[in-house]
Amino acid sequence: ISEGQFEQAAELAETPSERERVVRAEAEYQEECRQTWLRYHTATGEYETALDLVVTEEEVRALNESMESHRLEHLNYHMERQDYANALELAATEAEYTDIIHFGGRAGVMRVAKILQAAGLIADGGVPV
Repeated sequence: ISEGQFEQAAELAETPSERERVVRAEAEYQEECRQTWLRYHTATGEYETALDLVVTEEEVRALNESMESHRLEHLNYHMERQDYANALELAATEAEYTDIIHFGGRAGVMRVAKILQAAGLIADGGVPV
């Protein structure tokens, strides 16, 4: 069991309690692996893969917090460099769009308008749908 050879351990188990011990050990090992991979994919920003590994509400919450932190970090990076086009790709709130429009000038306004039109939120000319 200690070497992770659960199939062999199961074959050697002679009593129900020994078989149960093997089953428990394998389940614990699999859970440990899942958590390790979840931490890895979260830390490396591989959020789609990490989403496949979350099973508890706490893990979902932690992953969402990590994703939001990553988004904000990159949004701020682009804003500091006056790269409003890339900042706009990361904007998710009205306040963020407002900041981009304010600091990005006319180009920022036009870019936001195109995104809102593509999303079907405003018609040509800026009229809400």
